[in-house]
Amino acid sequence: MHRALLAGCLAALVWGFGSQFACAQEQVTAVMQQDIVSVAQGWDQYLQDDIVDVLLNALKVVLLVGLYLTWVTSTDWVNRDRFERKVGKGWN
Repeated sequence: MHRALLAGCLAALVWGFGSQFACAQEQVTAVMQQDIVSVAQGWDQYLQDDIVDVLLNALKVVLLVGLYLTWVTSTDWVNRDRFERKVGKGWN
């Protein structure tokens, strides 16, 4: 109980003393606004997918699904073997 009270008091102190720094944001200047607009307008070049990237991503998905199905098959085999050997749930 004392730890929770101490943590709450500490959080209130940090929140109270740190709030002036959280509100001290600088204004967006015209130069910064131009940079933001130029990046947003040139963003289309980054959205074009390369065929190699698409194929590698598809290969990663196929390998991940294969790994998952291997895991499911092996755990199902262990579960069926447990019933055949009449071993309880706490076998390991």
